[in-house]
Amino acid sequence: YFLKAHLSVYNPKYIEPVLDKELLSKGLEDGDIRHHRPIKAPSTDLSVSPLFYDDDIRKFTNLMMKGGNKERVREITRRLLENIKHMQVEKYNKATTEEEKSQIECNPVTIFKEAVENCKPLLTTIRVVKSGVAYRVPVCARPSDQRFRAMKWIIESCRDKERRIPMENKLTWEIMDAYNNQGKAVRKKQEVHRICFTLPVTGSHFNSSKLEIKGSFLKEKGAATLAAVKVVVVVVVVVVVVVVVVVVVVVGLAVVVVVMVVVVVVHVVTMVVNTGVYISSNSVMHRQNKPRLPH
Repeated sequence: YFLKAHLSVYNPKYIEPVLDKELLSKGLEDGDIRHHRPIKAPSTDLSVSPLFYDDDIRKFTNLMMKGGNKERVREITRRLLENIKHMQVEKYNKATTEEEKSQIECNPVTIFKEAVENCKPLLTTIRVVKSGVAYRVPVCARPSDQRFRAMKWIIESCRDKERRIPMENKLTWEIMDAYNNQGKAVRKKQEVHRICFTLPVTGSHFNSSKLEIKGSFLKEKGAATLAAVKVVVVVVVVVVVVVVVVVVVVVGLAVVVVVMVVVVVVHVVTMVVNTGVYISSNSVMHRQNKPRLPH
């Protein structure tokens, strides 16, 4: 609030504008504060034009924009709605009975909203770490995430198609397919639901400050993961024990060899010393016992 109040071009006395045409047509009552307070100018994203006033269309336009070229994206959106309108009016004119005509929707904004609604995923997966192991857990998607994913899938599906075809034409086909529960974006939603329903997750419940997920999950993947972890732990322990034993044996043999060499060297030195002493003593005794010649 501090940044919004102090960094805005308007001071706090200005109030937000009213963009609803029904409220604007009713006028102001006598005691309404808007008689005496200045009004902020409406944003360019919230213009009162019937095309871009809708919040879903504004969000779709912002998601489709690349490089900040919003004028180009607005033109694509305008042509997209025009194409949908022309297609539905053509179907309406070709209808022969009133019952068929009543089943044809000619409002492009309504068709767009219904197409986005058909692409919204009800479930999604999140990453939960429990005891050092990461799991993919299916949860209910938030409304904002549902709308974002649906619009993103529609845009990505169109960008993956032939680049020579104008973007508004590809969007028209994709939105009409999504309106009829068909197309690539709808298949992406179904794939996400299939993954969420078939995803085996270990654990009966996960609790945290931001997430509370309770329920029973399939344990096959968890059992396999636990068994694999046990096998890895056993292998690591065995390898460590073998390495330690080998080191001890090698070190022990080296010590024994060194001791034996030292003993042999000491013994040899002792023998040499004793032999030298014996020889020297014999030579002394020989000199002492030698007879002297007469003078």
